[in-house]
Amino acid sequence: MFKATVKNVLFRNSKDGYAVIMAEVNGSDDSEITEKKVKLVGNNDMSDLNAGDHISVCDYRCTENHRYGKQYWVNSWVREVPETRSGAVSLMMEVDGIGEKKAKRVMNYFGSNDGLHVADCIRSKGLEVLKEVEGITDKEAEGIYEVFTSSEKWKDFIIQLKECGLNMIQIEEAFDMWGYYAVDIIYSNPYRTTELRGIGFVRADEIALKYFRVPYDSMFRVESGVIYVLENNFLRKGGHCNADINIVLDEVNKVLGVAITRISEVFDSMVNDGKLYFDKSTGKVFLPYVLRAEDETASKLCDLRYAEAKENFSVDAVLEGIEEFERVNDLDLNEEQKDAIAGLFNNNIMVLTGGPGTGKTLTVKGVVEVADYLGYDSNFDVALLAPTGRASRGLSEKTGISGYTIHRILGMSPDSPPDYNAENPLPYPIIIIDEFSMVDLFIANYLFDAIEEGTKVLIVGDKDQLPSVGPGLVLKDIIDNLDTVYLKHIYRQSEAPMIAHNAYLVNNGCMPDISKDYDDFMFREVADDMYVVRLIKDFFFWGVEKYGILETQVLSPVKGGSMGVHNLNRVLQNGYNPPSFNKEEYRRSGSDSNDIVIREGDKVMQTINNRSKKVFNGEIGIVKYFDHDDRNRSIMVVDFFGEEKNYYLNSSDIFELDLAYASTVHKAQGSEYCMTISVFHKKFYDGMLARNILYTAISRGKKKCLLVGMEEAIRKCVTNNATNERNTMLGTLLKQKMF
Repeated sequence: MFKATVKNVLFRNSKDGYAVIMAEVNGSDDSEITEKKVKLVGNNDMSDLNAGDHISVCDYRCTENHRYGKQYWVNSWVREVPETRSGAVSLMMEVDGIGEKKAKRVMNYFGSNDGLHVADCIRSKGLEVLKEVEGITDKEAEGIYEVFTSSEKWKDFIIQLKECGLNMIQIEEAFDMWGYYAVDIIYSNPYRTTELRGIGFVRADEIALKYFRVPYDSMFRVESGVIYVLENNFLRKGGHCNADINIVLDEVNKVLGVAITRISEVFDSMVNDGKLYFDKSTGKVFLPYVLRAEDETASKLCDLRYAEAKENFSVDAVLEGIEEFERVNDLDLNEEQKDAIAGLFNNNIMVLTGGPGTGKTLTVKGVVEVADYLGYDSNFDVALLAPTGRASRGLSEKTGISGYTIHRILGMSPDSPPDYNAENPLPYPIIIIDEFSMVDLFIANYLFDAIEEGTKVLIVGDKDQLPSVGPGLVLKDIIDNLDTVYLKHIYRQSEAPMIAHNAYLVNNGCMPDISKDYDDFMFREVADDMYVVRLIKDFFFWGVEKYGILETQVLSPVKGGSMGVHNLNRVLQNGYNPPSFNKEEYRRSGSDSNDIVIREGDKVMQTINNRSKKVFNGEIGIVKYFDHDDRNRSIMVVDFFGEEKNYYLNSSDIFELDLAYASTVHKAQGSEYCMTISVFHKKFYDGMLARNILYTAISRGKKKCLLVGMEEAIRKCVTNNATNERNTMLGTLLKQKMF
């Protein structure tokens, strides 16, 4: 923290509060600030400052810019009370109702021309002393008190929370959430810090034990530990929507080191207070918001199924539409495909499932064209949705109408509810959702909540692919309880016959045919780690030359290790896009996986949904160039299929991106590439050598699929079919509500 006087405002933008200021340092707690004059930049209302203003800079970072030199980016500042009489008068005149006369009357009352002396008197004697000044109303007194005390109050607030280990972003979020009460809230229960972004239980526990010396078995600690175990160990890592009570108690004991008897006491209290739900008949523990999401999803699916249709069509009219679709496209649909199309127009909700090459996308195209035949305008009346941008674009290319990501069409944001919901439903008579195996419980709940009763809904997905990254087995639970058409006949013969065939074999628990090389499928047996990496690199360059960088993808089940995503990305980057004097680059510091270099020309992936940028998790782009925006901030520009997006360096923005030459199999779900190169090795732990992971990896290839590694690992994948098991309640709730 340091104090400064504004000498000159070099630039200001009153619309967004941004300003560039030259200031003179009057005193500093930071030994690194040795200059007398400093350049300050920031956009937190710094444009309100003028020459002569006194400020305290509470939080800042030093940056070096080759164009603008050394400058301090200001995260937080407060205006100090001016020392002079005129300055103090001007400060009071910012209060509604206070003119120059009244402000001077206040100064005269305290018998001083020193603004700091007046401020000290007001702080020490309190608000009531201002009410004694002749002609000052209670409201005006409160305003004057606020302008004279707010800077010290804010500085004290920052200091107290910084002493607890919080950074400025977290401090400001705490203030937005709780105001000045944040200090009392956090000091009374440090585990409330888990409500702030960037603080999980482990960090909150460190804060509580280190700064507050909270007892190991305190109720606050045990409660927070129970929630952490349910959310982290079961919900996030396992995708489970509930857990067995005995397993939960054991896991909490391991994390906290607290006796199970004490954990049980706190657990009972949490159940009584409604913080947990416990089903005594099954011994299952539920987080209330998860159980509520399952119950709401089940209710909405039932409402959609049994609602009165907005439009009814005769069986003959639908069959005529299907025949017209076959005639125009010169093809013959099988009976299952016809059943799926007819079922949707004769009912409200249908499910279509099948493996790669079984004609799911062709059936979706049939729904779109039959809708046009029946009088809809598919460009306006049919919504094609998918979890990822790549999947929605692929669907759009094959059907001829626009596709959207679920997040985009709902208007989802991490900080606010979706734009569309039950009160403001999506305006489409027909909604088709593809790649539904990727949809987790919470996304499904938001999506079905936004679909109006009477809408025709087609859910499309491969039930045997990897489950969603988020909790639940939504597609499986829906298939088990709603009308479903299974496509079994493999049609993808001309382009990639062995990809579809081997995916089918793996899905049915049989070894893929790796006995020889095929045009679209081959396997290389390699045991040595380094040789595996070198072979992947060679195949990758061959694929890039033939299909392009965006259509060639390396896949690995794991992130760490020499054959994991992080190392493969570094190796492939250095080969495909090495350092050059002609290319700018940025080193992103962090943990081992976050400590990467991103340079011009790199292939990158967005890893979280960013509504403001309209870029969503899993989308892949190319770094085009580095630049500065109109406020001199350093940016990196990424091209996502023709749309350029700015990422601010030295900010959380840059942590939303990862290198994407290689990705996990999970991240590739919902996307297809002309060529995929996947590694399966016996060194991977058993959980990553699973049938659905191998099946998903194989089925990502459109024209060529290469497997590199060990036959032993492939065989282990085929025999391990246990990873799809998740504890959910959705299926049970659907049965209860439907029958």
